[in-house]
Amino acid sequence: MLTYKDAIDRPIGMIESRSTEHGVCLGFVLAKAHWGHGLMPEALEPIVNAAFQEKQVWRVYAFCDFQNAASQRVLQKINMNCEGILRRWMTHPNVSAEPRDCYCFAQVR
Repeated sequence: MLTYKDAIDRPIGMIESRSTEHGVCLGFVLAKAHWGHGLMPEALEPIVNAAFQEKQVWRVYAFCDFQNAASQRVLQKINMNCEGILRRWMTHPNVSAEPRDCYCFAQVR
């Protein structure tokens, strides 16, 4: 859970990290009022760095909707590279009931 000094200690977002066999998958959301302030890259970067301190972690990756330019930029700012498009990969209920195409971004060791 992310909090921000101007948010009066209320959650403004969330980061999830899930371990996989050889990596860590990241997910994140941030309240729209806090977009564009650099909060998410600042919060994600230490998580990525900590993940790579683990011997068994060879990749840290995340998915984002192919039309979500802001999330793509967040992932680029933390040195992740776009590996390609996954067709009909994920459902984003706030956008569509149908599975949507997503970009896969990753940083590897």
